[in-house]
Amino acid sequence: MEERSYEVETTYQLKYYISSALISINQILQPCNENIKVFDSEIQYYRYYVDGLFYFLGLINDRFICKYNKSDDLSRKKIERIESNRNNYHFSEEEYTVYSGSVVKTKI
Repeated sequence: MEERSYEVETTYQLKYYISSALISINQILQPCNENIKVFDSEIQYYRYYVDGLFYFLGLINDRFICKYNKSDDLSRKKIERIESNRNNYHFSEEEYTVYSGSVVKTKI
């Protein structure tokens, strides 16, 4: 039962992160003049949504990619959850290079 509740929570969180990223993309590609007026400038508007997009991409990334640094202290449980996510959602680094590499993010 515990494993099932984890999958439900993970699916809910992933849907939230993905929909939030898609909203940010929509606001970047199809800006609304009424929304832009809320900000001091158009540059601030775009910066807000680009930052939001990268934030949510990072959260999605954290569900599938293990980042090993000397300062990182990844618990065994987190590594197991990441592996479960990769298996349950059929994640492949080759198919989703935007999450697994920094080249695409650097270009943006």
